[in-house]
Amino acid sequence: MYSDTWRVQVVHAKGFHPSLEFTPPASPSTPPHPQCGLALSLSLPPSVFPDPYQLYGLVPTLGEMVVSEEPDLEKPVSQVGNQSLSLALLHPPSRGVWTLPLHTRYQTPRELGPWTELITLPPPRVLWRCTEPLAWHTALSKDGEDRAAWSLPRPGSIMASDPSDPPSIWVYEAKEVKVHAPSLDLSIPVGDLNDASWVAWITGLLCTLGAFYILFLALLPRQSSSPSEKQAKVH
Repeated sequence: MYSDTWRVQVVHAKGFHPSLEFTPPASPSTPPHPQCGLALSLSLPPSVFPDPYQLYGLVPTLGEMVVSEEPDLEKPVSQVGNQSLSLALLHPPSRGVWTLPLHTRYQTPRELGPWTELITLPPPRVLWRCTEPLAWHTALSKDGEDRAAWSLPRPGSIMASDPSDPPSIWVYEAKEVKVHAPSLDLSIPVGDLNDASWVAWITGLLCTLGAFYILFLALLPRQSSSPSEKQAKVH
């Protein structure tokens, strides 16, 4: 059933650090041209983002990756609006099971439940990437289908680069390769607004106690050695 299909599922769906687990097809698909290869593209909603620094460390394992724009790692979802990101894996591993780490943003606190926000990720798209426009055109003519095509910038760069730069990657949908992702649901915790008052009170109390403790240590008389003790230390 899955001989020519990518299987994708969520790992650690509850919390702020989910991952996507990928299982490549048992028999990799043949590229339409020698200068073309398989790529994966993910569309991430505002509540989900990748950590570029973490992805950089995974390049030896997962290959070159391109993010549509560098995400702010600290902003809650209320400060990013409807901003969504795209993540492309230009050379995804074709053997073995591998995972892609993601992160979720803090949700807007509520006075009433539910205390989780359900986010559903769209299935990844399988693409053919061609490093030369000529190869891309040849692949299209051999394929015989009219497919939407677009370009990516140079590997390792940010997608939102200067539009005047000539693209080095041309991609189009690989319709012959399927994706099996029955449920890519994430459950993100939501804070309780009613907790804000006692959290602020406890934080203030701890800060006050810490300040008094530092002041107490500063006022302690420092022990001084007598002349006889100093001579004993010298000898």
